[in-house]
Amino acid sequence: MMRRLGNAAAIGADKNWVMKVTRSYRFPLVIVAAAGLLTSCVANPGPPPIETGQEAESSAADVARGDAKASSNSSENHGEADHGAKERSGGRRNSVEESQVGIGIDPIHNGLNPHLQANQQAVVDDIAALALPSAFVNGEITELLDSAEEVELTGVDTDAVATEPKPEGAEDQVVVQRVRYEIAQQAQWSDGTPITGEDFIYLWQQMTRTPGVVRASGYFAISDITSTAGGKVVEVAFSQRVHDWQELFHYLLPAHLMNAPFAAVREIPASAGRYQIDSVDWARGKLTLHRNDRFWGADPANIDVIELTEIRNPRQGLDLMRSGQISFADLTPEETTFLAYNSLPGTQVFRFNTPRQMQIDLLTQSPIFSQQLARSEFARLLDRPEVAVQAAGRRTDVRVPGYAESVAHSETRGEEAPDANKNTIDGDATAAQVERLRESSTLQRPLRIAADPTDPVASAAAAAVVDKLVAVGVHAEVVANDFATIAREMVPNGDVDAVVSWQDTSASSVNLADELLCRAPGLSTEKAAWIPQCLPDFDDAWIQVLEGSVDAEYGLDLVSSLDSEYVLQIPVLDERRIRVLGSGIIGPEEQLERWPAGLKSAPQWRLLTAGDKAGVGGVGRGLQIENPQEG
Repeated sequence: MMRRLGNAAAIGADKNWVMKVTRSYRFPLVIVAAAGLLTSCVANPGPPPIETGQEAESSAADVARGDAKASSNSSENHGEADHGAKERSGGRRNSVEESQVGIGIDPIHNGLNPHLQANQQAVVDDIAALALPSAFVNGEITELLDSAEEVELTGVDTDAVATEPKPEGAEDQVVVQRVRYEIAQQAQWSDGTPITGEDFIYLWQQMTRTPGVVRASGYFAISDITSTAGGKVVEVAFSQRVHDWQELFHYLLPAHLMNAPFAAVREIPASAGRYQIDSVDWARGKLTLHRNDRFWGADPANIDVIELTEIRNPRQGLDLMRSGQISFADLTPEETTFLAYNSLPGTQVFRFNTPRQMQIDLLTQSPIFSQQLARSEFARLLDRPEVAVQAAGRRTDVRVPGYAESVAHSETRGEEAPDANKNTIDGDATAAQVERLRESSTLQRPLRIAADPTDPVASAAAAAVVDKLVAVGVHAEVVANDFATIAREMVPNGDVDAVVSWQDTSASSVNLADELLCRAPGLSTEKAAWIPQCLPDFDDAWIQVLEGSVDAEYGLDLVSSLDSEYVLQIPVLDERRIRVLGSGIIGPEEQLERWPAGLKSAPQWRLLTAGDKAGVGGVGRGLQIENPQEG
């Protein structure tokens, strides 16, 4: 699978090189006269609580001990944590004074933990951006930190701090890079608990221990994390250099409340963004965000309450937008979604593609796909446009990687040719050409395609693939199980041969390193088994990409060679989305096409008032907007 990587320059070996990033404030100090007006709309969190007897220093051992204790009674504690989260919301009720806006979203498949492969949805990422803190966003330092710097190494620096438990084989590694983070003193969770190094340690440990996580390669390069100054100064030691270290510690989670296994966390018990999650009603498909009164940074949210409503079909969404119950929607399209919303007076409609792509991972540790010839037969058998249409359940707004946009519109595509860069011809295999698959699959052990049943698109794709296999005489079946079980148990045990899921293909060195990650120091067997590109010739390739010692072209060629030579991943469908802006709100720009962040920009929104100019905020019939790739 081809992935685009941003410019990655090799870092020089000069040990005196130091890079420091500090947070800058937008408002000039000269605007003193407006201070009274500003404080009327800025949240005033007050100082974070100080716990008596708190240790001044901590390390990974502190969090590890708590994590081990929590796992012994995770089910009971998880229920208590969820209940406690509702109590911590303070039983808040919307009053007539509170401003509120309704938003239409896709149904949430599993949960809100943005680090799990099972939860890779646009809406989950949007909610995380509004509720969870990150060290950097788009390369820019955030309100979470006062500063972040790569510090100078002196002599031979070894990681001698006894952190328990460390990954096996990671003890006393030579440290090749250190990064120091200074957390803002006022930074705190919505329950008043300060954000500290424990939150950094928790995320690192869980990302390296939990199968089925995303963007993990950078965390495998970390050998230790320590914190001082009451947890507000965090120092991260790396045994492998990470060129884009600013991509780490994105969407921190509250370590003090995470009393369940990482993969079992469905809700977020506390927030630290401009919004906090006030309530979740899974049965009714309702999620309420409330302005976080403990947010300490500049530019707090303007609107008090955001009511997210799952839209299950275009008719429901149209009715809600006509009645004014929702003013904005970000949805996966159905066959008539664009046509329906585009005909609704007073709306702007925006179609765009995201970096997410549905793929089929062929697992080299499976008893069937351990043979490359079997994987090649499988690839030749598939008609990817046909699978994409069946998976999406539509022919409009379907983009198949390597094909023209129009390929999905035709029932018969005899003259349609795939992209010249593609190495296999879709759907040209007959029963006589899949003899290896027919011989290696039996009634007792059929070829098994796994998909999470809560993801309707992935499940439909798996079913379409199995139907094609059975049609040419291959014993095959769909394995429907939650993604955590698939990654943790079924893949390592060789119980499934392929997995259908969504992957992030955005331009990121960490994402590209994930493609190549096979064996890191102390890498768990579960993680190694999950990675399909576990080939001897590429053991260290992830390190070269992660440290920036190879250029983008080399990294892209390497990933491409894996897919073409070894047939490890088959791209099926690029994600296509539709945003709709009705009346009632004013966003960052008048035109919806200039809202690249979508729901993430909600803190900047404000309600439309009588004094606002007519036509702003989406008033204007059926304005069509096209953008091939989200900015």
